Amino acid sequence: MASNQPVPQSVSRRGFLQATSAALAATAIPGARDITQPTPPHRVRVTRDSIGAAESEAAAGTALGALHISQTIATASGTPLGGIGTGYVDIRPDGCFHDWLIFNAGAWAGELPPKQAGQPPVGPQSLQFLLRTATDDPKQTQMRRLYLRPNENNLYSLGYVQDVQAIEYDAWFPMTNLRYIDSQLPVRVSAAAFSPFIPGDAKSSGTPGFHFVFTLENISSKTVAVSLLSMLDNPLATGYHQRELHNSIETAGKTTRLLMQTNAGGESKTAIGGMCLSVTESEDGPRGKTTFITGTFPQYTSAGPFNWNTPRLNYMLVDVLGEFFNTGRLPDSTASHDPAQTFTLIDEQIANLPAASADRWLAELSKDALLGRIISDAKRADPHGMATVAGKRAILREIADNMTRLAGIDRANSTWGSGALATKIELAPGERREVRFTLAWYFPHHFSKYGQDMGHNYTNWFNNALDVSEFLDRNYAAHRAITESFASTLADTSLGAPMAFAWSSHLGTAVTNTWWDKAGHYSIWEGLGCCGQSTMDVEFDASFSVVALFPELKLGQMRNLLQFQKPNGQVPHTYDGDFHHVDQGGWGRVDMNPQFVMMVLRDYLWSADQSYIQDMWPHVLKAMEFTASLDTNNGGLPNSNCGFQTYDQWGLRGSPSYICSLWIGALAAACRIATTLDHKHHAAKWAAQLEKAAAAFDRLLFNGQYYSLWVDGALRDEMCMSDQISGIWFSHLIGLPTSISKANLTAAMESIWKNNFSPATGLRNASAPRGGKSLLVLENLQAGGVWSGIEFAFASFLMDHGQYERGEKLVRAVHERYLRAGMPWNHVECGSHYSRPMSSWAALLAATGFKPDFPAETLTLAPPVSGDFHAPWAQRSAFGRLARRGTSLEISCAVGTLTFRSLLVNMPAKKVTINGAAIPFTKHANTRYTQLNFTTPVKLTAGQTLDIA
Repeated sequence: MASNQPVPQSVSRRGFLQATSAALAATAIPGARDITQPTPPHRVRVTRDSIGAAESEAAAGTALGALHISQTIATASGTPLGGIGTGYVDIRPDGCFHDWLIFNAGAWAGELPPKQAGQPPVGPQSLQFLLRTATDDPKQTQMRRLYLRPNENNLYSLGYVQDVQAIEYDAWFPMTNLRYIDSQLPVRVSAAAFSPFIPGDAKSSGTPGFHFVFTLENISSKTVAVSLLSMLDNPLATGYHQRELHNSIETAGKTTRLLMQTNAGGESKTAIGGMCLSVTESEDGPRGKTTFITGTFPQYTSAGPFNWNTPRLNYMLVDVLGEFFNTGRLPDSTASHDPAQTFTLIDEQIANLPAASADRWLAELSKDALLGRIISDAKRADPHGMATVAGKRAILREIADNMTRLAGIDRANSTWGSGALATKIELAPGERREVRFTLAWYFPHHFSKYGQDMGHNYTNWFNNALDVSEFLDRNYAAHRAITESFASTLADTSLGAPMAFAWSSHLGTAVTNTWWDKAGHYSIWEGLGCCGQSTMDVEFDASFSVVALFPELKLGQMRNLLQFQKPNGQVPHTYDGDFHHVDQGGWGRVDMNPQFVMMVLRDYLWSADQSYIQDMWPHVLKAMEFTASLDTNNGGLPNSNCGFQTYDQWGLRGSPSYICSLWIGALAAACRIATTLDHKHHAAKWAAQLEKAAAAFDRLLFNGQYYSLWVDGALRDEMCMSDQISGIWFSHLIGLPTSISKANLTAAMESIWKNNFSPATGLRNASAPRGGKSLLVLENLQAGGVWSGIEFAFASFLMDHGQYERGEKLVRAVHERYLRAGMPWNHVECGSHYSRPMSSWAALLAATGFKPDFPAETLTLAPPVSGDFHAPWAQRSAFGRLARRGTSLEISCAVGTLTFRSLLVNMPAKKVTINGAAIPFTKHANTRYTQLNFTTPVKLTAGQTLDIA
């Protein structure tokens, strides 16, 4: 009997290693330049090898020859592949593809209307890559799975198909690299996985597909024939879709495409559409040989052999891997439709088939890889018998019997449709070649829970999966160069792996959690499949990166959401199931109005979109009036109905410091908005309210160490909340001055750090340093819990106020906690893939002091890091590096153009140069910054460095 023997896996996580150099060929991108590729900020090594006996004895103190296996928790998340609003697949350190949320179903889709289907049966087995190597010695032929999945090992029947020994996995979103480690192979194998993710280019970044690019290098002294095999299950092969399934092969130049599509009718449409798997050989070598299976039964292409029932043998096992191991080729089977739907003859009909009809059926059925194998094996085994009509009828009866096993008597349970592509190339000693696989998808029917077909924005650009595939292949060089340049820039920092991983990895949430419908509406799940979309109070923390890189998405989201603002000024909480309904239970969250106002200003400062701030003005005015109405005693602070907010399971009352600090931030932001739009009356009114509110905040809520949780008349709650100064965090991060007592603010930061942070746990939402009943409240999951989105925000708050080392220590604690959980790419709060941790981008902004005011053509560069350092900066039109060397500060541009007329820096400045050439400026110094004003706008372009000394 067959035996599957899973082997324990050893997983070790290594930190930020010494940078390795690799030139990036970016010549296909206008404005891109060659940059040094740093070591990615997160590396996972997954291996099945035990250490050697002698090494084991030294490491573990065990007897010579004993087996020592180091084992830790498996990584249960990975980097997402796909585009903004397209759904995604993730690639994990085991080399497998997981999640498969591309079919308008599952968690990504949320609640579906009753007549729409759920998630198709897809999983890690749905897309597989295998490698075969052969030399002139047949005994040296080897075959490896390019992934690690223990339950696929079949050491009884498929001993020649083995796992690689290890996989090294580098995560530096939006790129992922895998190195397949196997000391017995004559070739070195690696892969790069990515989807286009390009700042300022939402369209390309919203492409439904990804590349998986192998690099093969012959490290032996012999010529090696290398074959790469990709097998794709067909998730469209479900239910009535099966009868409309159509697979085909197309070849163009060095690219071969396997297209799977269905146009089935009926009411259930979520998985109607298509997928396209392609393979492209590198242009720098001779053409190899690509072979294929257009479509067959997945039982034949699965991890183990399929038991074919036949009276000719006692036990017959067949599998495609055996053929591939022997030849390095696929059979070029061309079946385009499910034979189970066409070959429905019963025994009596087969018994009466004329010879010519039997021949036609055998020829047609032979187009399927499995059935072709059965027929060709029968002919080889008994050529004389298969030449007779009786022999032909016998094999047709055998096929009919097995077809019933495969598809059911009524053929309703068929799973036909799996396909495969393989390419075979020869590598001379030392030769290196690239082979690119691309997976594209097109599933246009995205339904809301109300039954509306919202569609996808990508359907405005593509007509089918073939269009998507051709677009990805046509733009491969350009997309890879700029995506890899962006990834390299984000990873290129001296601030350490946890920081780099924090600000880059959570960009993936813009892939995993987003909707972008045919009409152009954009939203992002609060938690994947739960809690609503574009949640105002969560977006407050989470939307910095979206505004920086794709501002049109955020601005459009705000414009659409605010059409639902109530006449009394309350802003909506979240979309509810589509873009035409909002959550009716969330209006009372009192934090959302001031958060909305601050976000409007932030969006404007980053986008310089004058029409946006004009469109938002009436909404800002009403939002401010509503929050002002919560001050029922004219004390300057909200003091009524302040209990319902983002911490919705945690009872607050009176004047909570969290809500009051947001009001102070909103007043500061509203003053700038009113001034920009020349509404002098409102600017003066809000300036006076700001002064009054700030004084009241310090007088009423500060208890000598921190700001109390709330004050309600003579009653106080002295819990120390980490988010007690949230409004001060946001407003200062976008460049507004702080109006509350700086001494009190410093004391509050000190108390939060002292009472709420520990390296082992991270930053709790609150503590009860003064005891009492507050100790019981800590049992509340929101009061006593750790939310990484708040942790990243507070870390950036510390950095932005001169405490960089503490902020970095907090980021590191979050990073290590999620590594231990095996979920570095999937942070949780209310649901998985929670979006609030996208606040990690704020850590990048705070660490670099990068604060744009693009409407005023002004940029602040005030890094709080001491000594020499370098870190990235990014916005929609450009990205690059900020660095300090000695007494000079320099900003360099890798891609695009950064324009400004004034610079604010936290250093003296005597000389400014661009690539060594001095540029004139005037200087004005104040207590916070040195302002450098340039006669004409500075346009820093790719390859240029501005140096301030």
